Amino acid sequence: MPVVQTDCTVVHMDNTATLADVINGLLEEAGMTAHGLAIEAGIPWVTLRRRLIEPGDIRIDELARIAAVLGKSAAVLLALAEKRLPIGAQS
Repeated sequence: MPVVQTDCTVVHMDNTATLADVINGLLEEAGMTAHGLAIEAGIPWVTLRRRLIEPGDIRIDELARIAAVLGKSAAVLLALAEKRLPIGAQS
Protein backbone atom coordinates (compact mmCIF):
# COMPACT_ATOMS: atom_id res chain seq x y z
CA MET A 1 0.00 0.00 0.00
CA PRO A 2 1.39 3.45 -0.82
CA VAL A 3 2.48 5.67 2.00
CA VAL A 4 2.07 9.41 1.57
CA GLN A 5 4.05 11.60 3.95
CA THR A 6 2.92 15.17 3.50
CA ASP A 7 5.43 16.55 5.98
CA CYS A 8 8.33 15.64 3.70
CA THR A 9 6.30 15.53 0.47
CA VAL A 10 7.49 12.07 -0.52
CA VAL A 11 5.47 9.13 -1.77
CA HIS A 12 7.01 5.75 -1.13
CA MET A 13 5.54 2.63 -2.62
CA ASP A 14 6.58 -0.92 -1.89
CA ASN A 15 6.80 -1.39 -5.65
CA THR A 16 7.62 1.95 -7.28
CA ALA A 17 8.08 0.16 -10.59
CA THR A 18 4.31 -0.32 -10.57
CA LEU A 19 3.75 3.44 -10.48
CA ALA A 20 6.27 3.83 -13.28
CA ASP A 21 4.38 1.17 -15.26
CA VAL A 22 1.15 3.13 -14.81
CA ILE A 23 2.81 6.36 -15.96
CA ASN A 24 4.46 4.66 -18.93
CA GLY A 25 1.16 3.04 -19.93
CA LEU A 26 -0.64 6.39 -19.80
CA LEU A 27 2.15 7.97 -21.83
CA GLU A 28 1.73 5.28 -24.47
CA GLU A 29 -2.05 5.77 -24.54
CA ALA A 30 -1.54 9.52 -24.97
CA GLY A 31 1.08 9.04 -27.68
CA MET A 32 3.52 11.05 -25.60
CA THR A 33 7.17 10.48 -24.77
CA ALA A 34 8.70 10.61 -21.32
CA HIS A 35 10.87 13.49 -22.53
CA GLY A 36 7.75 15.39 -23.61
CA LEU A 37 6.19 14.68 -20.22
CA ALA A 38 9.28 16.04 -18.48
CA ILE A 39 9.08 19.27 -20.47
CA GLU A 40 5.33 19.75 -19.94
CA ALA A 41 5.52 18.87 -16.23
CA GLY A 42 8.52 21.11 -15.63
CA ILE A 43 10.58 18.25 -14.24
CA PRO A 44 14.21 17.87 -15.35
CA TRP A 45 14.51 15.01 -17.87
CA VAL A 46 17.19 13.26 -15.81
CA THR A 47 14.95 13.33 -12.72
CA LEU A 48 11.90 11.97 -14.52
CA ARG A 49 13.96 9.29 -16.23
CA ARG A 50 15.32 8.20 -12.84
CA ARG A 51 11.79 8.11 -11.37
CA LEU A 52 10.59 5.90 -14.23
CA ILE A 53 13.56 3.53 -14.21
CA GLU A 54 14.89 3.22 -10.65
CA PRO A 55 12.67 2.09 -7.78
CA GLY A 56 12.47 4.56 -4.93
CA ASP A 57 10.61 7.59 -3.72
CA ILE A 58 8.84 10.26 -5.75
CA ARG A 59 8.01 13.73 -4.50
CA ILE A 60 4.29 14.40 -4.30
CA ASP A 61 4.66 17.67 -6.22
CA GLU A 62 6.34 15.78 -9.07
CA LEU A 63 3.60 13.15 -9.04
CA ALA A 64 0.94 15.87 -9.09
CA ARG A 65 2.58 17.59 -12.09
CA ILE A 66 2.96 14.29 -13.95
CA ALA A 67 -0.67 13.42 -13.24
CA ALA A 68 -1.89 16.84 -14.41
CA VAL A 69 -0.10 16.52 -17.74
CA LEU A 70 -1.63 13.06 -18.16
CA GLY A 71 -5.10 14.40 -17.34
CA LYS A 72 -5.37 12.48 -14.06
CA SER A 73 -4.97 13.23 -10.38
CA ALA A 74 -2.11 11.96 -8.26
CA ALA A 75 -4.68 9.92 -6.31
CA VAL A 76 -5.81 8.17 -9.50
CA LEU A 77 -2.22 7.28 -10.44
CA LEU A 78 -1.61 5.85 -6.96
CA ALA A 79 -4.87 3.89 -7.06
CA LEU A 80 -4.01 2.44 -10.45
CA ALA A 81 -0.56 1.47 -9.21
CA GLU A 82 -1.95 -0.15 -6.08
CA LYS A 83 -4.35 -2.28 -8.14
CA ARG A 84 -1.41 -3.61 -10.15
CA LEU A 85 0.45 -4.92 -7.13
CA PRO A 86 0.62 -8.71 -6.87
CA ILE A 87 -1.92 -10.36 -4.58
CA GLY A 88 -0.62 -10.29 -1.03
CA ALA A 89 1.58 -7.24 -1.59
CA GLN A 90 -1.18 -4.87 -0.48
CA SER A 91 -1.04 -5.80 3.20
